[in-house]
Amino acid sequence: MAVMTPPRAHDNGAHDHGAHDHGDGAEDFLAAPRHRLFAVFAERWAAEEGVEALRFEGFGEDEDIWLLSGDEGIARLDATGEGHGRLARLLRRFQAAMSPQPDYWVRLDDALRGGASVVSVLVDREGDVEAVARMLRLHGATFVARFGDWVFTPVAA
Repeated sequence: MAVMTPPRAHDNGAHDHGAHDHGDGAEDFLAAPRHRLFAVFAERWAAEEGVEALRFEGFGEDEDIWLLSGDEGIARLDATGEGHGRLARLLRRFQAAMSPQPDYWVRLDDALRGGASVVSVLVDREGDVEAVARMLRLHGATFVARFGDWVFTPVAA
């Protein structure tokens, strides 16, 4: 199964939806992954099934769907920004201060550290947010939220 991890800035051209390469050899930092839905899955197989269901229904190309897991997922997410420098730490603090769910980055990090997987789907059209969330939940997703312009907003679907 070909599931995309978040694209690296050097190989994704115009498809950079929030992943940034700082040129220091570190994994890309998911700074502000705009218009993306994030969902946690306890098991990787369930996340993969959710991704396949989305594709079957026509939601997202490969580069639009990310699957984060393990140490690489933790490093790319970098919930506190500590692994990517001062500006990253400041950005995470700003996002937490502005968000109705200020601990969402930390919840994603905790889930990854606990062995869960995180699926992120680019959802540009507002009308698709609930449909994508509902489909992911049918496959076992929890903690579903949309990252808009700067902050996470819970999705009730």
